Amino acid sequence: MELSQQRFNELMALRSNYSLDLQLGGMSTEETERTQLLLDDINAELKEYGFGASEN
Repeated sequence: MELSQQRFNELMALRSNYSLDLQLGGMSTEETERTQLLLDDINAELKEYGFGASEN
């Protein structure tokens, strides 16, 4: 199975947004935990297709 360019672009955009959210802070503990879990899922999916997950 191959990662489509569209899905790759979606994942990279989401990863960028979630990383920025975490850097900016101001979220509740629950929001922070949820955002980190989503970011972990995105990184895992990228890693599954051989892309590094260095941004975190």
